[in-house]
Formats: sequence, structure tokens, C-alpha cells
Amino acid sequence: MRDLDFIHELTAGTVICPNCSDRLVVDKKLPNVKYCHCPNTTSVYNMKIADYSWVPFVETPDLLIWRQPHETQPGLFVYKGSWNLSVQLLSSIVNILNISNPNPLPIYLCHFYSLWILRRH
Repeated sequence: MRDLDFIHELTAGTVICPNCSDRLVVDKKLPNVKYCHCPNTTSVYNMKIADYSWVPFVETPDLLIWRQPHETQPGLFVYKGSWNLSVQLLSSIVNILNISNPNPLPIYLCHFYSLWILRRH
């Protein structure tokens, strides 16, 4: 439950305007989302906010992803997300990332395959 609580905290701290409590734009505006109209508000894409090491990275209607630099591998990132995905889509992503799979896909293929699945939905 701590991860879920942290996602709620991360959402409130990085993509919700502290003044009006509306959403801040991550990488693009999405339909049916009430966005902040406060003066001087900009996109929070890849922007470090407060004391969070996680920065907003990608948003779709069903997915919000943050990333942070990998602690020991310069140039690589760790990703954390919040999503509202169909069971079919979620099981497809879990299947490709499943480490118990005898033939797991290399991580770069998982990334591109996940993007392909998301774009299909």
C-alpha cells in the first residue's frame, strides 16, 4: 500500500497546481482534464519539483509516468507509473515484463513493445 500512497503523494506534489488544485500539463493537454490557468504556469515535463527525485515524463488518457536517474547507471532511468488500463492491456504488459518467463524480452524491446500496445488502445 505504500507504493499506492506514494503515487498519490507524487501526483499531488508534481502534477497538481498548489494554487488552484487543477492539473498541470505534463507533455500535452488531454481531453476531459481540467488544467490550471494560473499565470506563468508551464508544462511540468521532465521538471524537478520540490524535493521529489521523480519528474513527470509522459501522460496519456490512461497512463502517467514519472522517471528519475538510475542511482548506479549514469544515463539510464527508473520509471514509476500510474495507470487505468484494460485487463487485456495490463496482462500483455505484465507478460512481456515477467522475469519468470523462460525467454524474457530484452528491456529495450519491452519498452518498444509496451509503446506499441499502448498506441493500439
